[in-house]
Amino acid sequence: MKTRNDFGLVILHYGNIHVTKECLKSLINCNISDYPICIVLNSNIENNNFNEFKEHLQLEFHNTYRNIGFAKGMNTGIKILIDKYHCQNIACVNNDIRFIDGQMFLKMKKIILNNDTIAIIGPNILNLDGINQNPIPLANFNLLYIVKRLVKNLIGLLLLYLNININQKKLFKTKRKIKSFDEYMLHGACFILTKNYFYQFKGLYNKTFLYAEEYILYYLVRKHGMVPYCLNSTSVIHNEHSSTREKHGSQRKLMIFRLKNESFSLMMLIRLMIKGED
Repeated sequence: MKTRNDFGLVILHYGNIHVTKECLKSLINCNISDYPICIVLNSNIENNNFNEFKEHLQLEFHNTYRNIGFAKGMNTGIKILIDKYHCQNIACVNNDIRFIDGQMFLKMKKIILNNDTIAIIGPNILNLDGINQNPIPLANFNLLYIVKRLVKNLIGLLLLYLNININQKKLFKTKRKIKSFDEYMLHGACFILTKNYFYQFKGLYNKTFLYAEEYILYYLVRKHGMVPYCLNSTSVIHNEHSSTREKHGSQRKLMIFRLKNESFSLMMLIRLMIKGED
């Protein structure tokens, strides 16, 4: 008889090994020693760099030897956790997340067990200034909303190529007021895909590279009559852009990288919405 695990975790490592080690160190106090953790090495690095954690955590490694992006990287780990460990609920975690609540997974488990419509659940996500990034409010989420976002990105990208400074905070500004339960999406740095999600999907939509995965995930979840859920009684800390910042260096290069990839993801979402695909 197959043994099923309530939870498994995928941690996507890219570039900054110190940040990944801080993430693993924080997990030691989360009472998850029996949860399989798949670390997807989204760059060429040996797994023996993590020997210090192997006696505390149940670690599995997969080396992609190159950066295959967020969704494909997460799906690599998701497949391993389902096929090998038969996990029912899977946390997708960026390596720049630090866990501060030892009861977080227990709290989320209680919520998931009592609701068959929650497809994705996440905690408060605090940046290094203590500002909560989760959930992300949505107003009038529709095709026009996404097209406007894409146009805004493309204008910002053009200005950057012309060496005209742009205000990053204004470009990515989102109103914080949430009117009702189904008007927000969850931040992509740390979330759990529930068994309800896996009844419909095998993994994340994989035709994007990086950024705007939250929009696509929200669209697909709501399309199938399910909902996201932000559990405000628990939090994690997010060292945002630590790996991409180390890779790309200057703020301008980082902004170009973000806008290019987010714009492509939004184009894929527009295609999904027009064609009605999953």
